[in-house]
Amino acid sequence: MISSLSGPSTEKGHRSIPYIILLLFLGFLCSVITGAWSSEEAQNYQRDSEAYVIGRIYEVEHPISGSRRVRYNNLMPEGVYEETDNFTNRSGFLFWYRDVETTYNLYTGATSEVPSIVNVYTSQSALHGTVQGIIALLFKYLGFSPTARLSALYLLNTTLLFALFINLCFWVKDLIGPLPAVFLLLVFTQSEIVLISARNLYWVPWTFLLPFTVCLFIAKLAARRGNISRWLYFAAAISVMLRCMCGFEFVTVVLVTAELPFLYYFFADSENRKKWFFLSLKIAIAMVAGFIAAILIWAAQSIWMTGDPAEGLMVLITVIAKRTGAIWGSDVSAHIGSPNAMYDSSLAVSRFSVLAEYFGLDVRLLGSITVGRLLLLLICSLLLAWGFAYLCKRFFHYKISFTTLQGNLPFLGISLLSFIGPAAWYFLVSGHSHIHHGVCELVLFFPSVPFLIGEITFLFSYFCRSLQSYLSDRRSLM
Repeated sequence: MISSLSGPSTEKGHRSIPYIILLLFLGFLCSVITGAWSSEEAQNYQRDSEAYVIGRIYEVEHPISGSRRVRYNNLMPEGVYEETDNFTNRSGFLFWYRDVETTYNLYTGATSEVPSIVNVYTSQSALHGTVQGIIALLFKYLGFSPTARLSALYLLNTTLLFALFINLCFWVKDLIGPLPAVFLLLVFTQSEIVLISARNLYWVPWTFLLPFTVCLFIAKLAARRGNISRWLYFAAAISVMLRCMCGFEFVTVVLVTAELPFLYYFFADSENRKKWFFLSLKIAIAMVAGFIAAILIWAAQSIWMTGDPAEGLMVLITVIAKRTGAIWGSDVSAHIGSPNAMYDSSLAVSRFSVLAEYFGLDVRLLGSITVGRLLLLLICSLLLAWGFAYLCKRFFHYKISFTTLQGNLPFLGISLLSFIGPAAWYFLVSGHSHIHHGVCELVLFFPSVPFLIGEITFLFSYFCRSLQSYLSDRRSLM
């Protein structure tokens, strides 16, 4: 059993409360210190996407009257719709009021005229829009101005993101030491793409780590107790469902990342691999069930909105087709109401070339660092650490224990396996990945790139300590 690696106690709920408070406090500090919640660069990041959420928040605060004449103009061509009077957003989807800037101005009070045109986005259930709308409504009753309400939501999102990632860092500290964990946190909090996206109300990046956090809790509990409650499978399913109801983007990343704790213990706990294999499998089934539940809820919303099952299901079919190339291939424009050559051109690009875009030497994640260069650096660090240990034993007659290096292999394994999530998304949803570089690069930090840098840090640290020990012993013999 590997209970020593299971982290903070979860035997009793009251023991977890101080830990949760600590995580939120540290997350808040990271938000304030990095300025992620209020940075000027973040104001223009994915502003068009965030405007959809702003429109939904405004609607929650100021419900559209059923008697208001509103033109339902679906600019995101998931389906073909007729103009409708007396429109109400009964399915709770996201939307703009006329355009991006009009939506922001309407919410902040820069304009008071409500446009007669709304552009509805139906590619997801929009749970985050509704929830953040309710939270904003509470802030409104507390006397917050519209700008202050947005700032509070930004701070909430960044705090949750950093809190969940710090929880991940604590786990890494238990596995391979404090220095790699510190480097993980530094990489995450100093990444430009993370800092400008952390507060975004549309992407809500902290939800990408929600299933992982739930599964990490389950894995720790299983490592400590040997079994878990059946309700925890339900919790894993719900966490994925909630994430997918905020958007289906990067679902492969979410699912693979959530499996990493179980894979680690599968590799590390050789005596109980059968247990970890079946636990991992059952959790995977539960998470897929959560994903399917989110699709069914989205389908029900679309059907309720359109009032026609065939038309509602066409919303789903079109979204899948224009992002993956399934069903209609690259000739999507011929099958949708508003032809868009961008969809056709993105789907015509080779899936393997899209993979090369992200895993080659062009996408710079940290300064000049790319995924390709990180992998080369990993190979160098492996050669240094393992090579020096071998040379000491074979030629220098100086024994260096391989136990530490061998104990690190499970973390090395999940660090490499974590790239399956982003790679699967880039390959399967190549249309989306080819267009949205500014967003798709982000998921490499959840947590593939930080994990890889943590592993490299561990190996270099091990090499330096071993070299220092060897030189110190040589001097003592002279």
